[in-house]
Amino acid sequence: MVGVVSLQLLESRLGPFSGRVWGLIVNLLANALALYGAARWLSGDGGAVLFVAGVLVTIGCIGVLSQPDRRRETGPRQEPGRDRGHRGQPGDSSGGNQQPGSRG
Repeated sequence: MVGVVSLQLLESRLGPFSGRVWGLIVNLLANALALYGAARWLSGDGGAVLFVAGVLVTIGCIGVLSQPDRRRETGPRQEPGRDRGHRGQPGDSSGGNQQPGSRG
């Protein structure tokens, strides 16, 4: 149930950005918090709580944001370069119909 709610939240629009963009912003801030906490912890000023909180939020963000975007799944995936519009480049052995050195 939680996974379905979080996927719907990721794919919805929240203000100027989608839920995924907001998740990336939270992940960036959690990374900064973890680094700040680690720096304070290593210098002897405490900061272990900040470090652990930043790491846990980062792990949570990675777990949620790693889910695929369900809106874009429309059918079987095609191999890159195997769509109908691919012509290949000169010297390319991808099966294009152009002769090396020809244009167009």
